[in-house]
Amino acid sequence: RNSARERMRWLFELYQRFYDNVTFQQMAARIESHETDFIEKEGEDEEKLQLHLDQYLNFFEFVGVLHKKGQLNPDEIKDMFDFPLEKIAKDSKALSYVQTTGYSYQQVNA
Repeated sequence: RNSARERMRWLFELYQRFYDNVTFQQMAARIESHETDFIEKEGEDEEKLQLHLDQYLNFFEFVGVLHKKGQLNPDEIKDMFDFPLEKIAKDSKALSYVQTTGYSYQQVNA
């Protein structure tokens, strides 16, 4: 019982870490509304947004590593993060960034 309760607390903290992050909320809104032209442009503002995108994607990379290590199962990932991951997959610029960037987003790609 205690271990199940601890696991739920841990999952809730992971969920909170994502959904309470203002930068993540803003990036999710951009991706959801397909306002991702910054990915293909250069400039100081675009560079800042790309940094935020990297932070956003790094969170999902971390989730993928937790899955690979057996700490998260696919149902938990789907229950908590299916919507934002689906939005990344449906935005052509964001998806292209994940697939071709010099950074390795192998877990996000999986």
